[in-house]
Amino acid sequence: MAIEFGKKYRWVRFVERKKAQRLYQKARKIQDKGNRTKELTTARDMLRYIDYYPKNEKYISLFKNFDKNHPQYEGQQRRLERDRSKMMQRIKKQCREIDEERLTNSENIE
Repeated sequence: MAIEFGKKYRWVRFVERKKAQRLYQKARKIQDKGNRTKELTTARDMLRYIDYYPKNEKYISLFKNFDKNHPQYEGQQRRLERDRSKMMQRIKKQCREIDEERLTNSENIE
C-alpha cells in the first residue's frame, strides 16, 4: 500500500515542494532585509511536511482549499485544516527526534 500512495501522490508532492521552495526563497530574501523569521519557519515547516510525510498514508495537501460556494465548504475546510495540523505536529515531532538523534550521534563521534 505504501508504494501505491507513494506513486499516487508523487506529482502532487513534487508541485507542492516547488511552491514551498519558492515561499522559502522569498522568505529568506525578506529575512535578509529585515527580521521576518515567522515566514521562514513556516516555509521550512512546509518543506519538512512534504519531505517527511509518511508514504503509506493518503497525502493531505498543504495548498488545497475547497470551493467557497459549495454548501459543505466550512465543514470540509475545517476537517482538512484539522487533519493537516495533526499531521504537521506529528512530522514536527519526528523532525525534532531526528535532530536530537543527529546531535547525540555527532557528540558521540567527537
